[in-house]
Amino acid sequence: MRFILTIVCLASALLVSALSSSDAQVVQKIDPSIRAAGMGDVSNGVFWEPASASWKNPALLGYQRGFTYERGRTEWVTMEGLWLRSDRILLGGWGFGVLLAGRPIDGLGGTSLDDDFPSGSRPHGTPHNMGQFREDLNTLAVGVSAAEFMGHLLPRLGHSWPNVARFADISVGVAFNNSDFSTTTPGLPDVELSTGDYGLLFRLTPYNSFDCPGMWPDFDRVLEPLVGGIRFDAAYGYSRHNYGDAAPTADDPDWDSARASKFLHQGGTIRFVFGGPRVLESWLSELGGDWLAESLTPIVSFGVGWDHEEETTATAFWTHGQPGPTRWKTKSSGWELTFADVITLRRGDIDSRRSAFSGSTSGWGLGFKVADYGWLRFDHATVPMTIRPYEMTRTGFTLNLNALAIWRDMRR
Repeated sequence: MRFILTIVCLASALLVSALSSSDAQVVQKIDPSIRAAGMGDVSNGVFWEPASASWKNPALLGYQRGFTYERGRTEWVTMEGLWLRSDRILLGGWGFGVLLAGRPIDGLGGTSLDDDFPSGSRPHGTPHNMGQFREDLNTLAVGVSAAEFMGHLLPRLGHSWPNVARFADISVGVAFNNSDFSTTTPGLPDVELSTGDYGLLFRLTPYNSFDCPGMWPDFDRVLEPLVGGIRFDAAYGYSRHNYGDAAPTADDPDWDSARASKFLHQGGTIRFVFGGPRVLESWLSELGGDWLAESLTPIVSFGVGWDHEEETTATAFWTHGQPGPTRWKTKSSGWELTFADVITLRRGDIDSRRSAFSGSTSGWGLGFKVADYGWLRFDHATVPMTIRPYEMTRTGFTLNLNALAIWRDMRR
């Protein structure tokens, strides 16, 4: 009980301090998620994948289950030796999730963009006087699912709570970032900046016959031999990323342009999930394969989504001192189709005049889930760059272990 109350107090303190923060932040444009890259960078409302979507919207951490380690690697095709590397650790359960990526423990995860190619010999026309550089982004993020968290907390306090999470939910999350930039280029100083981001998520589940009978039991009984469950979800996410209160003026020649940059994200998703035929589940159970039947469920899931991003950047950065904001908009859309939690296909499209990536994206994933205890997946994505005809290949893997489920069954 004391542990639960401590977690509640800590989460409240983090939320209040982040929402009242006016720290500056360096512009971080690149989502480290390989899964999102194959889906056109759609992630703001992807509640079924909190590990890969929490970079854009930390509210999704409220859906984190167990321990997750995610690793991604990307090499820029237009500049050999320029790598984006990410190592992210997530912990969660009972509607509360935490992301550790270099904070609060230095070296425990993090995201880095570094150039390890010898200066003066880069291909593709890179200037010979451009020095090497490195940028490290360390993040601590927290997310809370209100319906699920209260559903676990109140019964332990002796109060009743309806199963609200079955139908709807509201989640909130914050992220604390620290960025260090260093370079060997003459005249460019090292920079260290900090910021706080926040996000919200609204989810509706009009129909879910997996966990309990749906609204139309007769309809479920008719489909039961062919489909062992149906679930339909819709979600909307909103987040503010890379923001600050500073504004450029003509009287402030030392103004740092990064202090007035912000990104407003909003996006929606729709997801359909179908269970496997009861005949197949019964056959696997008779063979002693209850765990395998659970591992292959749902038999089919399909998610489609869209994201809109509006970037506001001080014009002073682009026009050498002329004040006034400049706004850029990016539209993304994509879908994800998964069979038996083993094979995943992804497609997407990015429409942007500002980003380095624009065009049609593709991706796939290959993995396996062991009942409710965890899963392992390898992801691959191909993203076109605005510098034609280059395409960027991104790869990564994700490991999840649900310690709560393992402990639950061990006690049984």
